[in-house]
Amino acid sequence: VALGLGIAYAALLPAWNSLLAGYVPENSKGMGWGIFSSVEGLGIVFGPLLGSWLAGGGHLTLPFVVSAFLFAVIGLIYAFSPSRLFRCAAVRTLTGNGS
Repeated sequence: VALGLGIAYAALLPAWNSLLAGYVPENSKGMGWGIFSSVEGLGIVFGPLLGSWLAGGGHLTLPFVVSAFLFAVIGLIYAFSPSRLFRCAAVRTLTGNGS
């Protein structure tokens, strides 16, 4: 389970960052990425706290089950989201056309 979650996270994070890159304004890249990194940092802080709270009740596998469920939900969102919406944002980023 831990190996599967690690592989899922390794695939998810770059995809998520790539998706967000299309929405960061060209003239505010530093601030935009700073905000996104701060939100990801909050996950690094609160994730272990939540995981230890879940495991503290004697259910040591519960944090892994919750993580797997969240990854499945995010995967379904990616799978069923219209890729044309994300493609347009990526084209704007690559061409430098922010409009």
